[in-house]
Amino acid sequence: MGGNMGNYAEVLNRLKQSFGATFPFYEGNPYRVLISCILSARSRDERTYPTADRLFEKYPQPCHLAEAKLEDVQNILRHLGLWREKSKRVIDAAKVICELGYVPDTFEELTKIPGIGRKCAHIVLAYGFGKRVVAVDTHVRRISKRLGIVPLDAKDEDIEQAWLSVLGDDAKDINHYLVALGRKLCGRTPKCSECPLNDICKKQGV
Repeated sequence: MGGNMGNYAEVLNRLKQSFGATFPFYEGNPYRVLISCILSARSRDERTYPTADRLFEKYPQPCHLAEAKLEDVQNILRHLGLWREKSKRVIDAAKVICELGYVPDTFEELTKIPGIGRKCAHIVLAYGFGKRVVAVDTHVRRISKRLGIVPLDAKDEDIEQAWLSVLGDDAKDINHYLVALGRKLCGRTPKCSECPLNDICKKQGV
């Protein structure tokens, strides 16, 4: 881990000031956080969440979705990327949750659910259960390396631990705000002059 750790601890505060105190969709509802994470793969929020709303309106509880007909779910999800695969995955995930009677609150149990990998497991733990974990996705990975909090060859586990070491109880929120930053300013071609982190960013790999 490189750079000034005090500066990195300031990252979350600056991003909150820049992007406002917005919160992820379905925060506090593990079932909806889990299903919406499956739906979000290769789909923009503008499509994912209106589609998820329609899905949850028809199937408000895991056992409702577990009993759904595949073609009915496909009709709801067909506007999303990978909608055929996602339709099967959300039903399969709902079946596991329905059989358990609860959404698991450990990484080990969550990753046994069809369609749930490391990122989605951490999203559920963070936003479904409020646990102090850091979910790493494309945006978090890219920006963490550019900032210099980790080296360019860092693994996702290294990125998670780096943020946990410098942030407080709200460390889980770094995913939400780095995603917002990545979409608006720090994409493949960064707009460094407009970025609220410009003065503390090492710009590794830029």
